[in-house]
Amino acid sequence: MIPITPISPWYRDPVFCREEWETWFSNGVDKNEGGWNGILQANRAIFDPKGSWMFFTSNDFVNAYIDPGASKSWYLALVAGMCPVLYSAENAPC
Repeated sequence: MIPITPISPWYRDPVFCREEWETWFSNGVDKNEGGWNGILQANRAIFDPKGSWMFFTSNDFVNAYIDPGASKSWYLALVAGMCPVLYSAENAPC
């Protein structure tokens, strides 16, 4: 899960990532987890870039969701870059 990089979809299988998410976070991500929220949601982009994008662009988003070693702009760029990797341009969700 760490580090999350633009090549994460090549070394982290999207099917495994979805199974991992559904096993551990299907009831939601605890908002009190601070910086872990950003890391988890960025990893979510590997199998669900639209859901990840919606998290980072939500009106309810607070900067405390991002760990001190990252930034919202980094995560937005990362997630936006994953859309064409997983989908054809016509079907890209974000």
